[in-house]
Amino acid sequence: MRVICFILFFLLSSVPGEAAHKEFIVMSCRWESGMFSVFNDMLGLIKCYDQGKYEGIEIDFGQIGLYYDPSHGPNWWSYYCKPICYGKKKHVRYVIGDAPHTRPSEIEKHTSRREAYRLIKKYITFRPNIVKKIDAFTNDHFKNKFVIGVHYRGTDMRKEVPARVVSYEKVAEAVKHQLNKIKHDNVCIFVAADEAAFVEYMVRIFGNKVVCNTDVPRSRDELAIHKNTRDPYQNGKSAVEDCLLLARCKCLIRTSRSNLSLWATFLNLKMTVQELKP
Repeated sequence: MRVICFILFFLLSSVPGEAAHKEFIVMSCRWESGMFSVFNDMLGLIKCYDQGKYEGIEIDFGQIGLYYDPSHGPNWWSYYCKPICYGKKKHVRYVIGDAPHTRPSEIEKHTSRREAYRLIKKYITFRPNIVKKIDAFTNDHFKNKFVIGVHYRGTDMRKEVPARVVSYEKVAEAVKHQLNKIKHDNVCIFVAADEAAFVEYMVRIFGNKVVCNTDVPRSRDELAIHKNTRDPYQNGKSAVEDCLLLARCKCLIRTSRSNLSLWATFLNLKMTVQELKP
């Protein structure tokens, strides 16, 4: 009889119950992550939710991360995008950065541009004040022009992964090659970069064809912009703006290992992309 009772207890305890319910995942962010590294984490969570792996999801960065600014309120995700909270808030699980059920580098390596575009359109809405500024900049600088977007990533990469840093000259050669292919009377080059010296170099080479977002902070040393704590809100806002402006270009020349310009490719499927490697 004891054996039978033990077997019954084991079988009953194995029946799917509370533990088998899908979870509601609340995601916070990793402390030292840059803007679009965090966006990758968030999109990985959304991808899992879209595949039916969770009962619901919420993005709540609270006071954690490089972009939190108490003057703009809690949950800095909502500074730049509308809040994300989908599904039923039961069986809550809190995670930091990497969502359960995701493989390493889920977005960079395992998500196509088309799938990322679909997920972003379905779940993410950028704040109206940011979109309004992007529309105004586009109207002032891009209207009736063939726009070549250029994104350069330098600063801390020069010390951390110097083998991945592309030379200024290689970028300029790629732009010249693109200019020779374009049959358009009016061309401009939109430059987004974390290094002030790169923008100055591009102006010297291409003159008044170069335009850039003048509100963006740029480094004159090897300190990454997202690690500059003087104005965390503006650091984040300028990164989002540069990404959205790159996504308005006809073609994009980007240096490798940049999540910011990766997201620009997600936002515009029609844009042709050239990735430069050292």
